[in-house]
Amino acid sequence: GSSIVNASDGGVLAGFTADVEFDVLDDANAVAAEVTGSNGAGDLDEANSVVISGGNVDAAEAAAIQSISGYEGSASDYDVTDTAAALISAGDGVLNEAGVDTVSVISGPVDADTGEALAELSKDVEFDVADTANAVAAEVTGSNGAGDLDEANSVVISGGNVDAAEAAAIQSISGYEGSASDYDVTDTAAALISAGDGVLNEAGVNVVSVSDGATSANEGAALAGFTADVEFDVADNAGALISQMSDSDPASYLTEANSIVVDDGAGSSIVNASDGGVLAGFTADVEFNVVDDANAVAAEVAGAGVGSL
Repeated sequence: GSSIVNASDGGVLAGFTADVEFDVLDDANAVAAEVTGSNGAGDLDEANSVVISGGNVDAAEAAAIQSISGYEGSASDYDVTDTAAALISAGDGVLNEAGVDTVSVISGPVDADTGEALAELSKDVEFDVADTANAVAAEVTGSNGAGDLDEANSVVISGGNVDAAEAAAIQSISGYEGSASDYDVTDTAAALISAGDGVLNEAGVNVVSVSDGATSANEGAALAGFTADVEFDVADNAGALISQMSDSDPASYLTEANSIVVDDGAGSSIVNASDGGVLAGFTADVEFNVVDDANAVAAEVAGAGVGSL
């Protein structure tokens, strides 16, 4: 006593001049084949009901299925797979309709901007993001929300150079894959120190650099104390350098610095013989010049040995 037919038979029955009472039950691909292409969009409109059971169609085919007059979304279940552009174009009007189960991007990882557009849809879409750090950061900072790419299954960063706050925002994305990422972080010494290893030593971070010139001795020691390698130079007065580099903490030795230069604040690297002797005794190379009287210089080389200055 069943009136159920498949999509192909339904198409034939609907083509008769006489009205035939029937229902259609078939997968999405079979139903779509009857209402797209060389077949007409209304070729199954004669059916009392059309229920979709399984199948995977593109966005245009899903729209055609949903336009069938007897389509019963609440009783249907099928997937939609298409390019990101096609899914965005179709929108929630097609993708968030009853009957649609899983929606997926077919064309591989999308860029950050496209990912954000997919994430804005009410319907959950399966997609991955691969883009530069700068592009990804732009989607999760500023006027955009911190969670705007959390819908992505994975987010891989390929290249780019961001500041510490942007790096932290990237790393907070739920699908962030640090082990597959590679990008640089450049910021002021203060910002890098504030961020710490919790951001700078995360998987995916490659080169970390100070952007605002040479640091003070104290800042240099803080940067040298991180597990993450940081590219930085130090310029400070002799007193500050001696005080910091004499500390027992290995980070204070400033051996991680690319260069250490005495700078009295006015651009001068001149120190007296006594300070020069101390600076010359550190493991790290310090650039300085000595101006002092002969007795003071002689006292340093006599006590510490020829070559100590």
